[in-house]
Amino acid sequence: MFHSNNLKITAFLAIVFSFLLAFNLSAFDIKPLGSFGGEFYDVAVSGKYAYVGTANGLLVFNVSDLSSPELISSYKTSHKIRHVQVSGKRAYIADGKIFKIIDVSKPSSPKLTVSYEASGRIADFSVSGENAYLAVKKKKVSLKIVDISNPSMPLLLGSYDDINIRGGISVSGNEVYAADYKSLKIIDVSNPAFPKLAGSYDSDYYFTALAVSENIVYAGTNIGFETIDVEEPSLPKLLGSFDTYGKVRGLHISGNKVCVTDKGGLKVIDVTDPSSPKSFCSYTEITSARGVYMSGNSIYIADRQEGLVLLEVGNILFPLIGSNKMYSDEYALDLFVSDSTAYVLVAPYGKVSQTTLEIIDISDPSAPAFLGSCIINGKAAKVVASDGKAYVLVNSLDSYSTDCNPEGDYSWSLTIIDVSDPSSLLPIGNYDSGCQINDIFVEGVNVYLAADYAGLLIVDVSTPDSPVLLGSYNTGEYVYGVYLSDGNAYLTDDGGLKIVDVNNPSSPELLGSYDNYGGFQEVFISGTAAIIGYYNGMAIINVSDPSLPKLIGSYSPNTDISDIHVSGNRAYVINKRSLLVIDLSDSSSPVSLGSFYQPGSIRESFISGSTAYAVTYLGDFLTIDIAKISSPTLSGRYKTISEMLECYVSDDKAYIAAGGKGLLILDISKPVSPKLLGLYDTDSARDVYVLDNKAYILYNNGLKIIDVSKPSAPKLIGSYESPDYYFRKVRVIKEIAYLAYTNGVAIIDVKDPSSPNFLSRVNTLNGDDADYDLRDIYFSDNKIFVAHSFMGVKIIDVSNPASPKKINTYHTSSYVSDIYVEGKTAYVASSDGLSIIDVSNPSKPKSLSVFEPENSREYSEIYVSGSTVYAGGATRIKNRWKHMVDIIDVSNSFTPKLLGSYDTTDHISSLFVSGNKMYISEGDKGIQIIKVPAVPGIKSVHQADDLYKNELLIKGEGFGNKKGAVWINKNGAEFKCEVIFWNSKKIKVTIPNMVLYGTQEVIVQNKDGLKSNGFSFKRRFN
Repeated sequence: MFHSNNLKITAFLAIVFSFLLAFNLSAFDIKPLGSFGGEFYDVAVSGKYAYVGTANGLLVFNVSDLSSPELISSYKTSHKIRHVQVSGKRAYIADGKIFKIIDVSKPSSPKLTVSYEASGRIADFSVSGENAYLAVKKKKVSLKIVDISNPSMPLLLGSYDDINIRGGISVSGNEVYAADYKSLKIIDVSNPAFPKLAGSYDSDYYFTALAVSENIVYAGTNIGFETIDVEEPSLPKLLGSFDTYGKVRGLHISGNKVCVTDKGGLKVIDVTDPSSPKSFCSYTEITSARGVYMSGNSIYIADRQEGLVLLEVGNILFPLIGSNKMYSDEYALDLFVSDSTAYVLVAPYGKVSQTTLEIIDISDPSAPAFLGSCIINGKAAKVVASDGKAYVLVNSLDSYSTDCNPEGDYSWSLTIIDVSDPSSLLPIGNYDSGCQINDIFVEGVNVYLAADYAGLLIVDVSTPDSPVLLGSYNTGEYVYGVYLSDGNAYLTDDGGLKIVDVNNPSSPELLGSYDNYGGFQEVFISGTAAIIGYYNGMAIINVSDPSLPKLIGSYSPNTDISDIHVSGNRAYVINKRSLLVIDLSDSSSPVSLGSFYQPGSIRESFISGSTAYAVTYLGDFLTIDIAKISSPTLSGRYKTISEMLECYVSDDKAYIAAGGKGLLILDISKPVSPKLLGLYDTDSARDVYVLDNKAYILYNNGLKIIDVSKPSAPKLIGSYESPDYYFRKVRVIKEIAYLAYTNGVAIIDVKDPSSPNFLSRVNTLNGDDADYDLRDIYFSDNKIFVAHSFMGVKIIDVSNPASPKKINTYHTSSYVSDIYVEGKTAYVASSDGLSIIDVSNPSKPKSLSVFEPENSREYSEIYVSGSTVYAGGATRIKNRWKHMVDIIDVSNSFTPKLLGSYDTTDHISSLFVSGNKMYISEGDKGIQIIKVPAVPGIKSVHQADDLYKNELLIKGEGFGNKKGAVWINKNGAEFKCEVIFWNSKKIKVTIPNMVLYGTQEVIVQNKDGLKSNGFSFKRRFN
């Protein structure tokens, strides 16, 4: 191309350079650098290193300091690593159908030694001696035996196909132990070429994990584990069992201890006597534990959601004083202790209509003794004893009432029993409430009842044979619990906590309420604090001023709390099958001191001095020394995330909106080993935008503004909440935040971040467009571009944020998922590929091109950097979805070209590009950092140092050491100059008859076949 201009005597020479380089897409070197998060599945420890199998591959941690595990290296795999085994200088993993042997002689740089491809996916494996035993799934899971004595050439020795391994394998000597659903198969592999069945054992439960030690198989099941004697392989026999009441996910043996993980956390069981396993200790602060490894006093847990958890066992003191099977065919309903007497409500299995009150002498805690009992007609739920009388809440099951609940419910009564002589118990009075009674508190001659929708009922029992109602208070909500302290009744209901003055029982008055927490149930008052249990945690509320109760602390064990007692600075909490002891010394930050686990599920407990009394569903009456209670203590943790909804990168930090995990801030200065700097806990973090040391976190119906100037300690500055919107995306420009919701955009003034102010909103959908929900927004040049599923792109003028105006809509024929605007061009990700739209005239946007490579793409995420688009999407091949990130050259908007692709294993949910690194989230893999090469092109053009030489200095980027040619088009004549491109190094190109005086223009741009950036260079010569 030649340009001329007749201005003055200045000559313009246009020289166009075209680099006609053959460029192989497969050579476009995209490679993973590192990752943070992803689900953790298994862990093995060797020396001071922990090897963790994750959704992203194998991670290696230095755990010499348990309090601060350090990620030192990783080995990327194509599939999730669910099992890891380490022996000497080798780590063994299964990557889909590939069994891999990794050299870890240098843990900071693991390298593949050799791999063996099986005939199907490897479900599990075990390595023993020179052989690897693989559970390989084709139509069913069979056993394959591979010789790995020569690491460079694994060799299949034999197989055993008459099996379907679905619960793991383990090897000891010449036997392989394989779990085939409910059957344990013992396979003789003394001759690996011809393995044969030696014996089997059938269980009532299906097996989930196996380990072998000294002729005993420890088999995890769907409810616990069994110990099986296999000394005689042909006649295996059951020795004992231990119920965890959860599916065992991980199992490891260390000496006489078995560690098992399930949804309730970690259980450590003493198997000194394998026929009678006993609970040793437990750790219940995690709920998605998988693999476990115990070495000495340290326990390493791979938790699917929490990451690598490191525990120190220390000197565990077993706190059980006595355990008596008081009721062989009954289960306990409630427990109350007064002095040396325990009152227990029990019912026969399957007969809730008949309850028994039993009285037990506990003066010797190690040997509880039966004193007496009486039968109560009906279903009893609660018992309280005071001054020689027992007060029992009873549902007769034959009286139905609508007095309290308009929808109707069974009427509960208060039964009063004389217990002054335990050998002769006599009912002496009854009060029929007409309501369902959920809780009871006795103070003097008055009984306070939590009565569903009737609220609080106060009953005078000074004359036990004729109790009468003194007064009541209706909270307007369903009431669960009641506790009396200093003349005030504390009620928990669906709205939270109500504090009622009952000094005048006939006329109770509301003093104050705390309404932020719904779902409050259990309540206990200690001093000026109300300790409250709710559906998955405990709240501590300061009630020193009853008119203004304030939340001061909380604790979450991640499961329902069914009972609370407080003694001194400790709270004793029933959490399903465990008794948790929580230190309340610092009310603002309660911490777990320990826990006691008991098979059979603890139903109720009562604290008296240094002893805890508890009853279980299985009829056990337990006495526990709580002065000595101890459990594993948390030494350290390497946090992970599996859900990353959005990511924002600034400098060397990544800010992640991680759903229920809140905001995570990562140090990514070393991409190989990202580190967690800090986190801010907020519910449902959906999107994040960072500007001027402030992170704007979007959650379901609001915005939180977080000060991140100190990443290790992010703190809340201010927030904006709207119950009317379900927010999805946030963009912040200068002092204005744009919050996208399902069918519009809310515009918020954040000039004062401590007090965000609503300015306006714009509804981007009409009534008939309700199905076309908003997917994304982008701000550019005082306009916001809104991507609406099947609707297309709406363009809105926000030059006056208080009065936004709709400009136009660009309609698409496909589903729109994402949008990015660069200059005057909009890039739209859709089910038809990548649409490139000219928005220079926003009132008349027009299509420039649609990019859809071979094997049509459905794009869902895009990011634009310069003239390169990064598009996350999928294509359907043979009824299966293949996921990838495409890298597209858009230097010519009319002819976009594919530069390369990076294949992923799951849907891309977030994509961000900074420099030469791409940050993506796919499925359950957390955040991954991918290095992308520079797009081949021209970085700079300069005249040579000697102005009198016909030379230009050209610096290329992304070409590597490749031969090529420069073509010069001048006055219709072309000149070819051979060159060798070196990244970031200048090359000299001699131009024939270059003008040395006047003004010249040199243009370097693309031609067909060139995947590079355009470049324009102008220089004046004197």
